[in-house]
Amino acid sequence: MNVSKKADSAFMRELEHDDPLRYANLQRSMRHSVRAEQIQRAHLGGRPKKHKNNAEKQRAYRMSKSNAPSVTKPGAGPFIPQDLQTQNSGPATPIA
Repeated sequence: MNVSKKADSAFMRELEHDDPLRYANLQRSMRHSVRAEQIQRAHLGGRPKKHKNNAEKQRAYRMSKSNAPSVTKPGAGPFIPQDLQTQNSGPATPIA
């Protein structure tokens, strides 16, 4: 039910005057709901989330894939460890 703020404040003033116990309970429950809402929004420890939801995670994945460098050239050749490169540094002599 939608009521105006003016009607809400009038009801609360009337309730405070006529039924203080009910008014106190209502105030306590309102304060509790505000605190519970703040706790749910607050981070309660642990690693913070990287993405808010799965849609954002998927969007980030697609962006990383579209921005990734594509392989258009062949590799540089076989990998030769540094120690083998220094061993074979002498001039090659043909075998006759």
